Amino acid sequence: LPEGQMTATLPEHNQLRSRLPKMMAHCVLAHAKTMLYIDAKLHLSEPKSLWTMVEQLKPASLWTIQARGDGPGSAWVAPRHPYRSSVRDELVCLYLSGIISERAFAQLRAYHADGFPSELSEYAGGPGLVEGEWHARDLQAAESTALANEWFDEWWRWREHNTRDQISFIYAAWRMGFLPPQNQTQPRSSGLKGFAHFNPHLSVTAAAKSCDAQPE
Repeated sequence: LPEGQMTATLPEHNQLRSRLPKMMAHCVLAHAKTMLYIDAKLHLSEPKSLWTMVEQLKPASLWTIQARGDGPGSAWVAPRHPYRSSVRDELVCLYLSGIISERAFAQLRAYHADGFPSELSEYAGGPGLVEGEWHARDLQAAESTALANEWFDEWWRWREHNTRDQISFIYAAWRMGFLPPQNQTQPRSSGLKGFAHFNPHLSVTAAAKSCDAQPE
């Protein structure tokens, strides 16, 4: 580790206090090679799970955002959402749960205008959906920095409409061409229990039921 104080003062703004370490830590971790972000809501029963997450940055890892197309390994790894499979389903669930208002759908309409297929799961050839409870990053990869910057810009752009960040993340990765090649017939597994479960594309009605069963 580099010498000096390993702390930073974060702003009082609640949303920024959580998003800056999550999205922009590369600005202060210039000497680090790898970063693992974990949400406070995630409880690990086994410490070795941390290494399993980071190991997926190495070559031949599955189910990753394969940003580094001309080299080994992956620049960024994030888990599939365990209950919903598309951005549209996630937005509907957040709305029905009362977490967001109708204003958030302006973000979805803007993404649709850009050609973003929000209703498609990855097995249907779409971008799918990630769960943002943990992210593993190769901080030495330029693609990782580029994606993080784009993610923050998108989240900041729509923060008054949608305080959640999964949608802006998957859109940023899609727009930059950083999503992995789609495998529509052979589901891929992360090897992590609880993260590999991936439902087929849900209808709006089914999404509503999943919200009731698995509230965010």
